[in-house]
Amino acid sequence: MNAWLKNTLWLVGFLAACACAVAVRLDMVHRQTDEWQMRPSAEPSLLRYDGHFYDRTGHQPHKDHGYHKNGRNFGGGIIFAPTAQGVPVTIQVHHLHGYYDYQLAS
Repeated sequence: MNAWLKNTLWLVGFLAACACAVAVRLDMVHRQTDEWQMRPSAEPSLLRYDGHFYDRTGHQPHKDHGYHKNGRNFGGGIIFAPTAQGVPVTIQVHHLHGYYDYQLAS
């Protein structure tokens, strides 16, 4: 096998591996946030939390009373959930520009 063919095959293999890695990352972000991008945003339009999906409904400058910190989302936003037992109907996500409201998707 000559050197040109060998180098071409290595390049094709490398590009195929890179394309697969990009596709896997895009799929992972899409499954968590419904966004088709490499880096998820901290306040996506669709958020997966505690096994449920939540739709973003609004934005406000302050957190509602009765919500406590309950982790981070896939994009790095801080999740606040109500203290009541069971599946929360609403949650809030804090990021640089305030608090984003999310409602349980039906």
